[in-house]
Amino acid sequence: NTVDQDVYVQKADFSKTPEPLFTGEGAIVTDLAADGTIALTMENDLWTLAPNETEPVRFLQSPAVEGGLRFSPDGRFVTYVSDESGVFEVYVTEFPGPGRKWQLSTGGASQAVWTRESNEIFYRVGRQLISVPVETEPTFEAGVEIPLFLGPYEGVLGQQGDPNYDVTADGQRILMLPSPDLQSTRSSLGLLVSWRLEE
Repeated sequence: NTVDQDVYVQKADFSKTPEPLFTGEGAIVTDLAADGTIALTMENDLWTLAPNETEPVRFLQSPAVEGGLRFSPDGRFVTYVSDESGVFEVYVTEFPGPGRKWQLSTGGASQAVWTRESNEIFYRVGRQLISVPVETEPTFEAGVEIPLFLGPYEGVLGQQGDPNYDVTADGQRILMLPSPDLQSTRSSLGLLVSWRLEE
């Protein structure tokens, strides 16, 4: 069962009282675009809330379960996960759309994250992290999957599409949560993994 959830906006320095934006059934905020557009998952569909608006609009509706909407830093594309093929896969589509759609993963994947330059997308296949080089000019084009490394890092927490890791601005390091068995031997909250090889 889903319940109504209030979504608020709060100044980063906490200098003002949080202001309510809207109430949505089972609303999950998944990203914030550079222009202030908010990405949401509600009712197994993808929604967006434009700046200075109080009512979200449905971005993608289908019989499948979708989630994890994330904006490319250049604002021209989004990634999301959908089980339309029978398993969750990572997709890319044009924003604001409607536009073309590309299936990025095969064989099941989740938790897509863009690099700051919009030239690479990461996602998870089980406990393995995958990288795909991409181009967004003049249109979207994806390269070949590059397997990076395998666990032991915490997998999906909560909704299928929402990443629980992030990539540094230079694209060279990844912040991930250690799995519970690893946490028993470490006191840190996260692991910063440097995985790029020097040329």
